[in-house]
Amino acid sequence: MDLNDSYLKIEFVFAGISLWTNRVTSPVTYENVRGTPYNVSYDPRAITINGVRTMLISGAIHYPRSTPGMWPYIMKMAKNQGLNTVQTYVFW
Repeated sequence: MDLNDSYLKIEFVFAGISLWTNRVTSPVTYENVRGTPYNVSYDPRAITINGVRTMLISGAIHYPRSTPGMWPYIMKMAKNQGLNTVQTYVFW
């Protein structure tokens, strides 16, 4: 077995897991709950939003390194890249 074949099999398995995960859990987005209260909690295995297990996919945004005019674009790009959570600093 070639090393490249091993990597291909691993990538195939991860792709399958990713597709299965996306089919089993439907993500909760702001559009789904816009203007209505929702419940954020957790169980031993996951964060839950309105009782639905949700995988948080996050990235960090350092807002002091950009101008306020850039923030909407940065947030849009983060969402377009598949992030549903943003980390940032709170300066005291």
